[in-house]
Amino acid sequence: MVPKVLFLLDTLSPTGGAERIAVNIAVSLKSSGNYLPIFCSTRYGGSLEEQLNNHGIRYVLLERSRTYEINKFRQLVSLLTEEDIMIIHSHLQGSNFWGSVIGRFANVPIIITHNHGQSYNKLKSRIIDKIISVLSHKMIFLSKYEMDTFINKIGCDPNKCITIYNGIKHNYGYIEPNTNIKNNLSINPANLVVGIVAGFRPEKNHKTFLLAAHEVLKMIKNVTFLLVGEGNTKKDMEKLALNLGIYENCIFTGFQED
Repeated sequence: MVPKVLFLLDTLSPTGGAERIAVNIAVSLKSSGNYLPIFCSTRYGGSLEEQLNNHGIRYVLLERSRTYEINKFRQLVSLLTEEDIMIIHSHLQGSNFWGSVIGRFANVPIIITHNHGQSYNKLKSRIIDKIISVLSHKMIFLSKYEMDTFINKIGCDPNKCITIYNGIKHNYGYIEPNTNIKNNLSINPANLVVGIVAGFRPEKNHKTFLLAAHEVLKMIKNVTFLLVGEGNTKKDMEKLALNLGIYENCIFTGFQED
């Protein structure tokens, strides 16, 4: 019997890299024939539903609108038992917490939590991480630095932790520059463009990107800095760009599906 793996995320909208990585792992597992992946989004769906549909991967949406709307997890508990799930592979802190707690409650044999990078400034967040570290059977980190930081900050058993670097598909091929994109963003066609694509969160460190942009513009004037993404530090970064006197050379696009 092919073991079933439940992937647990907050959303199927690719607001960051974690969602795309999870779907790519699931697609690869399905293609291998060694595992049967099933997806569960604790909140809502999104554009990644199409990719799951194209590969015949079942998914369930719990459609939680509030953090403590735990009654919606009844459907998840039923799914775990009815489908005889062998492995839960959750991604990001919220789903890591619920995956480890509910997985233990439902006696799922293997619980894997996937940490995609975070800050440790808040006590509540550290307490949640401690619970995750105790209940998980294995924890995946994107870099040795992230793993060592988690172990030192949270006090996790190192034997549970492993570093697996993110992979990318190598068959995308070369993409010709699209002058229409420059036109749509009102970028001077002669300008060089330096971009960062990342959610606006402290660990993404947009501050260093803007400080570097400030240094570059001292030497080269015809450069546009493109910041693609959304998040809670975006307003602070816009203010920093303004204070550095480089705002006119920066474009904050917000979240982009493409």
